[in-house]
Amino acid sequence: MTCSVIYPPTLDWPWLIQRPQQLMRQFARHGYPTYFCNLTQTPGRAPEPVAPNLWVVHDHEAFVAGGLPGGARLVWCSWPKLHDTLDRYRPTAVVFDAVDDFPEWRPYEGPMLRRADAVVTTARSLFERLSGLHSRVVLVPNGWDKDLARGPLLPRPADLPPSPVAGFVGAWAPWVDGRLLEEVAARLPRWQFVIIGPLHGRRPARGRNIHHLGHRAHGELGRYLRHLDVGLIPFQITPVTRAANPVKLWEYLGVGLPVVSTPLPEVLPLGEHVRFASDPDGFARAIEAAWQTDTPERRQARRQVAAQNSWVARFARIQAELADLLDGGP
Repeated sequence: MTCSVIYPPTLDWPWLIQRPQQLMRQFARHGYPTYFCNLTQTPGRAPEPVAPNLWVVHDHEAFVAGGLPGGARLVWCSWPKLHDTLDRYRPTAVVFDAVDDFPEWRPYEGPMLRRADAVVTTARSLFERLSGLHSRVVLVPNGWDKDLARGPLLPRPADLPPSPVAGFVGAWAPWVDGRLLEEVAARLPRWQFVIIGPLHGRRPARGRNIHHLGHRAHGELGRYLRHLDVGLIPFQITPVTRAANPVKLWEYLGVGLPVVSTPLPEVLPLGEHVRFASDPDGFARAIEAAWQTDTPERRQARRQVAAQNSWVARFARIQAELADLLDGGP
């Protein structure tokens, strides 16, 4: 028996396609009726079909009161603060997808672990820590969305400056080291630096050769990514980022880009394809070296690594490790 899958209200479906949306798409594509409950609610609006087997729930209260699917129901929850709301779905099983290690989430972690039948983690540090707190923990890092490189190369976006261009794709979150990027850009005046993603209220990085292009729909990202010269991950090293498996890493590698990153634990194992630096001088040298030593063969090798770490591959691991829960068992 195949279960239905419910993702409680945590994010909005179209905003910054992330791990939850990618995994819900995989559940749906593999035959599991899947319900993504939008964070922003519209009372009276019926569930919206966005793909075969996949609905976005806009009226959560009506869904809980009378729209729950019949049969076995698996709740896939990535926000531990919701631990005391999950019984509303009358689930057959609950999976806690531990995606981040935010200190403000820790008070809710214990109750969430007690409620969960299984735990999935994105990073090895989370896996090791939570394995001591729960009997069933599975490591499933983030992955590569192959749709971003599908189809022919489209013309260069009009708002993308001329090469050489180093790009950062994603939210301008508090752990992004904006000052590092500013100092690197000042050291590389012939380079253009683009940031593609929302600022989230933060001060933008400033410099004559730094360009904030703003948020772009997920379907547009491939066009931008494929016209960059180097992909950047200038994260500060903090307890939060030590447990971060950046989706952008797989996006960069998936289109063949050379990558320059600060030495994040989850990125270090990809050292064959990524250059690392912590200070502005080293980061600037790494960008130049990554670009100058790039070859078609190296680009193909990066694409192959990403293909081996696609969301399809990640979902195959989930199916293998949680088969009993997905078949409707407790």
